[in-house]
Amino acid sequence: MTLPKGEIVHHTTARMRIRIPGKKNNPEFFKSLEKSLKNIPEIKTIRPNPLTGSLLLEGDFSAAGQVTDLLETNKFFQLEIPKTDGTPLRQKVYQSFSISNRFVKDHSRGELDLPILIFLMLVGTGIYQLVRSEVRLPPWYTAFWYALGVFTKSLMDLEAIDDDGGE
Repeated sequence: MTLPKGEIVHHTTARMRIRIPGKKNNPEFFKSLEKSLKNIPEIKTIRPNPLTGSLLLEGDFSAAGQVTDLLETNKFFQLEIPKTDGTPLRQKVYQSFSISNRFVKDHSRGELDLPILIFLMLVGTGIYQLVRSEVRLPPWYTAFWYALGVFTKSLMDLEAIDDDGGE
């Protein structure tokens, strides 16, 4: 008998959602699954949803490997853990920023780049608020501006390293 495939949709140290699309709209399957999983001490709450074909587990998932091993031994479904491409988030953000920056440069014929464009937009927003007499505590975009400033500074440092041959 072939087991249905279950995949971890999201996972934190306290929650795990597993989707089992092959058992969608099958309440009997989810009832027996819930009954079986009650014996796993790390799982505190089990919330099956046959309508969506998913299972929400709450408990202590700090040792995720141990819990997934226990889930696999229940023989109700074959657990598939999503694979990442191994690219660090910083590099993914850097790549997205570089692509966007290249797009702005190409479409402005080199007159603008992304940091200057964002700077001009934020200055315009600030002027707009001043004209409307909306002077108050620093708004959300100020925090974004500072975050962008830190990030672009790190981009310049990375580009300098790349230009120097990867020191």
